[in-house]
Amino acid sequence: MATIYTDLTRASEDAKDRNEDGDKPFGDLRIARASYTLVDTESVADIIDIVKLPEGSTVIPHLSYVVLENPGTSLTLDIGDDDATTAVDPDRYADALDVAAGGAISFGVTGVAADAPYTLQAQSTIQATVMVESTLTAGALVVFYVAYVTNS
Repeated sequence: MATIYTDLTRASEDAKDRNEDGDKPFGDLRIARASYTLVDTESVADIIDIVKLPEGSTVIPHLSYVVLENPGTSLTLDIGDDDATTAVDPDRYADALDVAAGGAISFGVTGVAADAPYTLQAQSTIQATVMVESTLTAGALVVFYVAYVTNS
């Protein structure tokens, strides 16, 4: 029977690999919780600044969520960042995330960045851009949970 290694187990076999150039296969997982209350004046292309993350952070979309109850008739968001060192990408983590039904909706359901995680090259703000909205519920609470890894 053969033993097959992932990139993580291969790298962790040698402690030197974990610290070389600051590129560790392990990092500190953190989850930022930010909330926003809808006011029913939001419109297409409005940007909600969610959280500012330090340089070197890597957002993990499939562990990141939007949690809300009854935001209105329709609400679709892109989730991205303002990291301009490569290119600002308003849908780096979620593209056309339909949150109109409410509940806990993972950024990862849209499949963006799943195979190619992006590491912030500078301190950057994670942002939600309103792509579609209709008859929003004033006072509805929108909670963002942004999971990210730092190599500190």
